[in-house]
Amino acid sequence: MKISICTFNFQVTFKTEDGVTVEVDWPMGNFDRRGQPLQSNRVPSRGYRRQTAETKDLVQWCVHYKDQATVSDVSWHELHMKFNKVIPPLSWIQQERWKQNDFIPYQLEENARDGNGASRSPRDVITRYLMMPSNSHLIAEDEPVVSFRYGLDGRPQAKNTTIGAVMACITPVRDIEEARKVPRLVRDEFCVFLYSGKEDYEEQVRVGSRVFQEMNDLQENGLDLIIGHDEDGQEIRKHVKINWYIVSDWKALAEMMGIVGPTGHYFCILCYCTKDTISQFRQDYPLRSLEEARRSLADRRDTRGHRHLPVMKIPWGNVIGDTMHRDQRIGGKLLTQFIGWCIDQGVTELLEQAFREIGISTFYIRREATREGPSTYKWKTLSAKELKKAVRLLPDKMPHIIKDIGSVGAVRRIDSLTGPQLRTILRSKGVEVPHVNSERQARLKNLLGGAETVSFYKLDQCHEAPLCFKLHTYNP
Repeated sequence: MKISICTFNFQVTFKTEDGVTVEVDWPMGNFDRRGQPLQSNRVPSRGYRRQTAETKDLVQWCVHYKDQATVSDVSWHELHMKFNKVIPPLSWIQQERWKQNDFIPYQLEENARDGNGASRSPRDVITRYLMMPSNSHLIAEDEPVVSFRYGLDGRPQAKNTTIGAVMACITPVRDIEEARKVPRLVRDEFCVFLYSGKEDYEEQVRVGSRVFQEMNDLQENGLDLIIGHDEDGQEIRKHVKINWYIVSDWKALAEMMGIVGPTGHYFCILCYCTKDTISQFRQDYPLRSLEEARRSLADRRDTRGHRHLPVMKIPWGNVIGDTMHRDQRIGGKLLTQFIGWCIDQGVTELLEQAFREIGISTFYIRREATREGPSTYKWKTLSAKELKKAVRLLPDKMPHIIKDIGSVGAVRRIDSLTGPQLRTILRSKGVEVPHVNSERQARLKNLLGGAETVSFYKLDQCHEAPLCFKLHTYNP
């Protein structure tokens, strides 16, 4: 097949410094203006709009990373000059940011601290998202229900750990399992408000009140979309129901739901379990709800952990704890307690074998001598993936490792005691408490004449101290 190419010749007039006029026909055959042969394969434009979807996705991730890491424009340009094949240019980053900022208009929040806050309409964000051609399957049903995940978190603005900025984002999800497991992507994460301050209840209400009102309205009344026009030019509308899930860490959830934190007497976010009944796993506890929150706040004698009404009227059953904090931090505490029980009963070899059976061959636990004298137990710290696997699979191995989980007043090995327990015991003996846990264990063994185990129990009759232990040297 022959393709005919239409070319144009132009007559260009140049004027030299001497005033001589020169007329040139350009282009001259197959040569460019410099007299060089024309390239058969021309290099595509470096403009951001002409880049592939994969490149634009990379640039979107870079915008997210640059904001999270607070990388300056000068530093980013230097990185691009050094790694130009990996790091996109600063102009692309700026164009993508302009595109994202122009996506949904935002408005400043004057009630924010120092007026440093902004928000945008969740209704406009959801409408624009659902009208994208790639998301048409979400509203294909006659009465579609689309779920979104709302999350809020703070971040420090300096080298210390003080929260200086708070951002709230919404993310589309399909069901509750996806809200728990599937990580958020940059292109599916939409900021609805941002302010300088802390995660406090009062600051959230001052800055995010417009956002919360729209979220309540979308939860109750849904959203009407214009999906096209009929032959007569009339608008075709479809009603979409919106369902919200609230997913954040424990502190942010407690502030949003207006309840006390994890150190309070009614510590649980979902039910009315108390610290006194925390170990009664077979007891049923009433679940929290908006009605129970109003009833508890009206009763000044016992608010059951409620300090305020939630910032939004979302069903309490749609509140989900952050899986990272639940699995990693709480799971780590439970694993440390289980290792302590294994040390008490002298079954550390069975514990190592159980770890190998569940596919964690790197775990070890051994007894090592210390500079203070008596030996202590040390074990390998698990990675995040290993800890998640251990929390999921190790409970099935527990009946084959330990005989029981111990009880108050039982004999315990000193190496298995936690830091707070050792601190309380040493203080009751009237000695100075070392900072390092291994030194605490060594000092307690020296006080007990080299004993490896102790028998202790909590004295419920003691009203002077919350933890009062009576110790006895145990000689097997």
